Amino acid sequence: MPELPEVEHQARALCRLLEGATIERAEADATPVLKGKTTPTTFAAALAGRTFEGIERVGKLLLLSFDAGVGLASHLGMTGKWRLRAEGAEPPRHGRARLFLRDGRVLDYVDVRMLGRLEIVPRAAFASLVAALGPDPLRDGLDARLLAARLAGSGRPIKTMLLDQTVLAGLGNIQVTEALFRARVHPWHPADSLTTAEIKALAEGILATIEHTLAAHERDDEIIYLSDRTDAPNPFLVYGRVGEPCPRCSKPITTITLAGRTSPFCPRCQRLTRSAPRRGRG
Repeated sequence: MPELPEVEHQARALCRLLEGATIERAEADATPVLKGKTTPTTFAAALAGRTFEGIERVGKLLLLSFDAGVGLASHLGMTGKWRLRAEGAEPPRHGRARLFLRDGRVLDYVDVRMLGRLEIVPRAAFASLVAALGPDPLRDGLDARLLAARLAGSGRPIKTMLLDQTVLAGLGNIQVTEALFRARVHPWHPADSLTTAEIKALAEGILATIEHTLAAHERDDEIIYLSDRTDAPNPFLVYGRVGEPCPRCSKPITTITLAGRTSPFCPRCQRLTRSAPRRGRG
């Protein structure tokens, strides 16, 4: 599932690959991916002849910007991605929309489960689409003071809090799992009982795992999620490593389920030192 680093990687790659590109024509299938007032007809009409000018990202939401103030909002959902193919190349499976560029290349939006979002919006309206989101750690920065303010007053488990997009924008199961391990914080730890030192370590851990994941992506312009790769080792410290020895203390990584999410952690490095909330609150 794409999280903040994957979406940021897509934004950076597309900026490089689409610089100065003009859309000859655009197509979208009539699927649930099209949101708001966007239809296959309005999608095609809004984008035909438009020149790419840049991409803005907040959390997991992208805005592809074109001339004449046209914007294309794109949320990747669980399985969405943009893929660029050469002229004449075979279309990908599960393509839901496509931008035919004047130079012959085609930009496909691929989404197996169709839980993503494509919506034609004025570029100026992008701010309203992200107004309900919390701060974006990569875009807005994150420190202990800001994180403490976002967590204040809630006894929910810290992992549940960090997955809430109104608390911080863009974090998902992998990034939160990794950040909690870096900070030595148990996933069930009540958010409002973290110490000042734990909050500082957690803020640093969030930024560190985002940068670590981005670095693992940066070698490729091709947009491939790390979870899709079969030719590279797992880059994460604990995610996907249940049963393996902890990289700090060698105790086997274990897992719990919290709010329907699998949460790998080290039972020695991430001890639950204060009482956990009732499971019904997670």
